[in-house]
Amino acid sequence: MQRAKEVGIKKVMGALRIHLIKQFTAENLLLNSVSLILSLLIFFLLLPDFDLFTGRAAYTELTLSARSWLIFSALFVVGTLLSGLYPAFVLSGFLPVKVLKGAFKNSGSGVSLRKGLIVTQFSVSVILIAGTIVVFRQLEFMRKKELGINMDHTLVLRGAVSTKREIYKNLYAAFKNELLGHPSVKSITASNHVMAQEIFEGAGMKRLDEKQKQTPYMSMLRGDIDFINAYGLKIIAGRGFSKDFPTDNKAVILNECSLEPLAFATPSEALNKTLLMDVDTLHVIGVMANYHQEGLQKPIVPICLRLSPNIRSYYSIKISSTDVAATIDLIHTIWKSHFPEDPFNYYFLDESFNQQYKADVLFGKVFGLFAFLAIFIACSGLLGLSSYNVIQRTKEIGIRKVLGASTRAIVLLLSKDFIRLILVSLLISLPLGWYFMHSWLQDYAYRISMSWWMFFIAGLSAVLIALCTIGFQAVKAALANPAKSLRTE
Repeated sequence: MQRAKEVGIKKVMGALRIHLIKQFTAENLLLNSVSLILSLLIFFLLLPDFDLFTGRAAYTELTLSARSWLIFSALFVVGTLLSGLYPAFVLSGFLPVKVLKGAFKNSGSGVSLRKGLIVTQFSVSVILIAGTIVVFRQLEFMRKKELGINMDHTLVLRGAVSTKREIYKNLYAAFKNELLGHPSVKSITASNHVMAQEIFEGAGMKRLDEKQKQTPYMSMLRGDIDFINAYGLKIIAGRGFSKDFPTDNKAVILNECSLEPLAFATPSEALNKTLLMDVDTLHVIGVMANYHQEGLQKPIVPICLRLSPNIRSYYSIKISSTDVAATIDLIHTIWKSHFPEDPFNYYFLDESFNQQYKADVLFGKVFGLFAFLAIFIACSGLLGLSSYNVIQRTKEIGIRKVLGASTRAIVLLLSKDFIRLILVSLLISLPLGWYFMHSWLQDYAYRISMSWWMFFIAGLSAVLIALCTIGFQAVKAALANPAKSLRTE
């Protein structure tokens, strides 16, 4: 709009419309080319920090397929043409007589497009803000939810496999007793799986009294006699494994989740019942409370715990929280003395469990980052539209000030149309945001309930950001000298 007189003079001097279109398109191409170069430089500068931010392996080279480069180039060319041709056609269409007289007010063409873009941008921004709140609330919920197990300060070792089975029992017992002789080691237990792992061993299980209609699949968790106490599993009916009962090698402990598929109405009803799993006949001695074997993305599945004194897949060692490095060195030394042919591989169980949420944490970080970028882009569009509005109404603002209009009244006058656009974007974005985030949460077996305040904060944030953006231009225009404003046209 500010270059309208330039267009009028060039037309008077003989410039054709095609010349003006070429000029503005070339200017836009130059501007976008400089932007492209700058963006690539910023990309390479920020790439290491972005890799660090997301916790991903470094991608230090821009390696794209030929198809990707073609799409990227097409986006640049098409984007340049679309962003250049629109103002070029508008400006080149001005009548030179009206322009040189100063009557170059826009007739209103394109207003709906500009307003539509603002509504779209802020709708996306509100959805992303609300989504960011929901994502981080879900992550916080998963981190803080009670899992039903005690994983604190648990060191997990890969079990010894080189030792022959017939002599393993004595070696493991000696290894276990020597570790427990040190005050920094609180407990040790062996099992075929540890927490954060999917249990692959299992089979169909059926009651011998045939009171169930189907044969549900049961995951088989094997552990030694100390497994329940070491992990703090809660027995809600019956008892745990005990050395006082030699028949416990044919016993199982069920979790609560397995009661319904086995047609047990209560935990106590399951006690002393006989079950058939493959060719094994097992009797139920206890029922344990449900616990999360895996992350909260997955539901709790039916699990039966079976006593296996010679199991050797994993050793879970509870250690003291003081001087952890020295304790690990001690365990390593004792390990080498008993299992010299086996490597000493260990990890902390809580860290391994939290790795299940790594993808969700990464998603939350990137989601929040792009929410910020979307807000920035939306505010840029709003700033441009409000600037355009101020230019169009410069003389009106000057007259109103001369007639006694206050700064507050002028700011309100210039802002009310944009506030309506923001309110429209809220009406569009809030139900859409609710739908999208509700659909996203369905991927989690255990999830938060979305509350109205999450979307209220998102909407309020967008409104405040928009008001700050609009207010900057509105206050600037309201404080301008009316004498200068009246001379503008």
